[in-house]
Amino acid sequence: MRTAETVDAAVEAGADAVGFVFAPGSPRLIEAGAARALAARVPGTVETVGVFRGQPVEEVLATASSARLTTIQLHGDEDDGDFERLRAEGFRTIRACPGTSISRGP
Repeated sequence: MRTAETVDAAVEAGADAVGFVFAPGSPRLIEAGAARALAARVPGTVETVGVFRGQPVEEVLATASSARLTTIQLHGDEDDGDFERLRAEGFRTIRACPGTSISRGP
């Protein structure tokens, strides 16, 4: 999300979460300060999720804290220790994986 109108529309439509993309090179990239202003519009019952890709965990923590997010979604090769660190700092976490890596069984 990048505008107040889209955040408001998502909340009014009953979204469980709204997301902000911090992955370098994304056409939906947003700065932490702008995300913080948008996240302030979101009621506490709705998750505010930061989407990151291959960034150092210290950078992720700094950005997520500055934006005042509740949840961090990682799209990269982060290890379990990174996720433990993020949770220890009070964030919920989501590990994104490509659909090709999901086994559906026989």
